[in-house]
Amino acid sequence: MAKSKLAVFLALILLFSVPTALVQAADAGENVKGTAVVSDGNTLGDLLTVTLHGVSLPAEGTYMVAWLISDDGEVKTNVGAITVAIDGTVNHTYVSSAGDNLLASYGGFAITVESAPDVSEPSMDIALVGYLAGDENLGLARMLAVESDEDPAAGSLAKLRSQVMAALRAAEQARAADSADDLNSDTQRAIDNIDGDNGVLALAASANMTLSEFEGAGGIATAVNNVSDWATEAKSSAETAMAASSLQVAKSILSSVTGQLESALNGVSASELGGANQAYVAAQGLATFSVETPRPTVEEPAPPPTPPVVGEPAIPMMAQMALIAAIVLLVSGSAVVATQVFRGRRS
Repeated sequence: MAKSKLAVFLALILLFSVPTALVQAADAGENVKGTAVVSDGNTLGDLLTVTLHGVSLPAEGTYMVAWLISDDGEVKTNVGAITVAIDGTVNHTYVSSAGDNLLASYGGFAITVESAPDVSEPSMDIALVGYLAGDENLGLARMLAVESDEDPAAGSLAKLRSQVMAALRAAEQARAADSADDLNSDTQRAIDNIDGDNGVLALAASANMTLSEFEGAGGIATAVNNVSDWATEAKSSAETAMAASSLQVAKSILSSVTGQLESALNGVSASELGGANQAYVAAQGLATFSVETPRPTVEEPAPPPTPPVVGEPAIPMMAQMALIAAIVLLVSGSAVVATQVFRGRRS
């Protein structure tokens, strides 16, 4: 009976000695997959959408908390406790209350198991779901989709989309004008939005220069070229409208301008041709966090320790020499005895 109690006691000690992180990682399942994607909500890049499947329910009294982590790992922002559905799926959204562009500030994503949903610091030693973010793709996404006061070239696709929208608004106002002067003024504004120093055509060229330095961004470059082509057509049509003989003829021509600019903004779905919106969203998508269960770290076994050197190093050599001498004496002594025995028999 005493032995049985001792065995149970030892088993409980072993159970509680298993690291919490390993237990929780096992509970999470080995096939957690999903994404965390930054997009536009109330402002540019302020919305994070997390979609996962294969996630196990957290233990009672614990919470799975999602975090965005800065490039240097110093800043960790709690983006909410996620809810796991019965089928193991997660659909979680977070919107920056300050309207921050999340791509500008964060390069990592993780989920940890916590004792409370509103903790300010993660227990990274019990990370349940890790993150992967390609540095090259993240850098390209920032260059294309995130505007910066420090770098005028940054955010070229965000600016491109804004300029296409500005040109479209000006063209629509021109079509609604009551006089030739107002029509021409608004039409000229649309032309300036297209072909100004920081207009659609200049921004498209800047974006293509950035894209040419990276592989795997051909789809975005194609959409940018579409924008440039449609904007060039819109500029030509707008100049024709300004030279029209009457207000009605000018407005008729401007309908082509607005159509071309709408294509430049939204693309043409029937032809699967992307526009500024599609290029911008695709640029944000380059920085998609691919979420999965972290792989366990396998440590190489340590080599066995070298046995310590004990005693005088010369002693083993002396022992070997003594052994050799003993063998020589034994052989020579045996020969002498054999000779004497042989002589005795002859006599």
